[in-house]
Amino acid sequence: MHLVSLARALMGEIDRPTAMVDTVHRNRPLSDGGTGAVENDDIAHALLRFSSGARGTLASSRIAHGRKNGLRVEVHGSAGMLWLDNERMNELNFYIAEGPPEGRGFRRILSGPLHGDYDRFCPAPGHGLGFNELKVIELAELLKAIQGAPSISPRAC
Repeated sequence: MHLVSLARALMGEIDRPTAMVDTVHRNRPLSDGGTGAVENDDIAHALLRFSSGARGTLASSRIAHGRKNGLRVEVHGSAGMLWLDNERMNELNFYIAEGPPEGRGFRRILSGPLHGDYDRFCPAPGHGLGFNELKVIELAELLKAIQGAPSISPRAC
């Protein structure tokens, strides 16, 4: 499951999971006009405790309306938080809980040539990379790892 892999990459090993899944639609239309039995879940929710003591929530739905590729990640800490959404994948929203409360707010950071391999595809910030470019970057990192290069995973940074 992609959400579990992402949660582990960002937060570490999961110590105590609690989950609930449901198949809402037992049959789906097939291209030949008939119907077929559904063999996987439509909705999943999980409450997690990571080995570090941090807690997390995962939610997934194949049947919710309105999202195209809505993978949203929020990480909250004692000094602030950050969030990103895959539908706006070239933006990171960052909040630091310091200074006068009336002056606090999110800072939007646009991906640009100073961020990783971005410069190989686009020379200026504010011009978004797409899914295909990210797959090329992932493949390049895989090939480097096979050759023994250091990892650039979140836990290695």
